Amino acid sequence: MLELARDETVARVAVVSGLAIAYMAISTGLLGFNKYLMHVDRFPFAIFLGLLHMSASFGFNAVLFWLCPKFFPSLSDPEQKVSIDSGLVLNVLLPIAGCFAAQLVLSNVAFMHSSIAFLQMMKESNVVVVYLISLALALEKFDRRRATVLVFILAATALTIHGEARLSHTGLTLQGVSVLCESMKLTLQSYTLSASGRRLDALTYVMLLAPLVFLVLSVSAAVLGVCWPSRPVALMLPSWQDIVEYRSLLVANGCLAFAMNISHALFIKNSSAITFILTGIILKDVMIVIVGSVIMGNSLTFQQAVGFALQLVGILAWSLMKLFPEWDADINSKAGWEELQTREEEDSPWDLPAFKELSKSSSNSTVAPMDDDETTPHSVGSSIASRGSFGFGGGWSRSPSMDNSPSLHLRPL
Repeated sequence: MLELARDETVARVAVVSGLAIAYMAISTGLLGFNKYLMHVDRFPFAIFLGLLHMSASFGFNAVLFWLCPKFFPSLSDPEQKVSIDSGLVLNVLLPIAGCFAAQLVLSNVAFMHSSIAFLQMMKESNVVVVYLISLALALEKFDRRRATVLVFILAATALTIHGEARLSHTGLTLQGVSVLCESMKLTLQSYTLSASGRRLDALTYVMLLAPLVFLVLSVSAAVLGVCWPSRPVALMLPSWQDIVEYRSLLVANGCLAFAMNISHALFIKNSSAITFILTGIILKDVMIVIVGSVIMGNSLTFQQAVGFALQLVGILAWSLMKLFPEWDADINSKAGWEELQTREEEDSPWDLPAFKELSKSSSNSTVAPMDDDETTPHSVGSSIASRGSFGFGGGWSRSPSMDNSPSLHLRPL
């Protein structure tokens, strides 16, 4: 009996470890891939790259829906089916798509001016912006402890910016506006979906949002072409010759986008909340910064390294406070940590059959209404994770409207 339990534990650790490694590797590789393409001498077309990722996201999900519709219970399961009407599309999804389209283009253009490591460190401040927007809209109540942690994160971010040896004010501005757009998107996603009372499974949400983002990007490209003929090359569409020349890389980039979606969903579904925070957020961010600084030659100053380390400490504290609000006062005590560990073990979804059966995983993954004060270990608040990585150089993050779901929203890193 003990031997069987030990074998099951080893199998669980192996599964989660493999998923974590795959998720971090694909996420980091995708950012490097996008950075490589977004070079003035290669394929510096930010809008088109967004169109490519949206096409790949929708296309692969459509094929998956055709092959196995039970992976999309919000569309196929009579008990979970959601009415996809004009109210959901126009009042909820379209505003989210608009914010995401702007964030996507701006973050892609920022790749042309700043390093991956610097842009990633700037994104750590996302939780601060989300919290401020939520306070301004009366969606969140002010809490002194949380505010203190956010001020700490903001100060650490300022330290990383001040320590940048080759600071590009253009890259800084672009990424700053991108973070603002992303934060608005996270807030809209969290609270408009909650207000609408809709429950969307993860893959259905992707398949519905991607064509709307594609539409917004297409209209934006057409308007820019008419109103701003001399716009920067990043906002232009490539010639057919450019597409043909880079066709292999573009196809690979689109496939990697979909792989990012799947790996992230599987990892967060089969890991505990603490495992996701420590691996899917903290270690992944560390890997991105290390790859950017070591492999891609973007050197970090000592001040930046210290600032980034402080950012990670602040993000970890913030995430735990959002996950376990009833214990945030005891977070520094031994008893508090022991209680968190006990709760985490009780709530961990260690269920190998659920992992083996993706349809079951998908049907249990919903974008479900949930107030922030109802946050559980598997429904991380929107302010926790605005990091993650989806194909377009971005990722999905959890929000209060996600009930034990593969944290889903598309977000450039």
